[in-house]
Amino acid sequence: MKLCANTLNGFLMVYKKVLSRSQYPETGRGCTADGFGRRDVLADAKKWKTLAPGDVYDITVPLLTAVSLNPDARYELRAKYYPPHLTTKELSTLDAHGISVVQQTAESQPIIVERRND
Repeated sequence: MKLCANTLNGFLMVYKKVLSRSQYPETGRGCTADGFGRRDVLADAKKWKTLAPGDVYDITVPLLTAVSLNPDARYELRAKYYPPHLTTKELSTLDAHGISVVQQTAESQPIIVERRND
């Protein structure tokens, strides 16, 4: 899973809320994604991670890779997963092959992060 990717295969987005400003100007990163339609949903599904109910898929990336954080500032961070965009026909094709796909977003609990200027 990527931090920013097209919506065809789902994606994870990290959001930040500034709780205390630092002496440095706030900067951010953006991302845009575009999809041009799926050619073969079953071929795409072979690349997806399969989880049993209750399983967890952990992703670990350096914090500064995910978001821009200024020194001496506090932030609230949360991550939100967006599922793959699938048409009704694609969902039917997957279901006919015994593949179920969760079509709900999931959001983490927020965490508070402070980057110190050490």
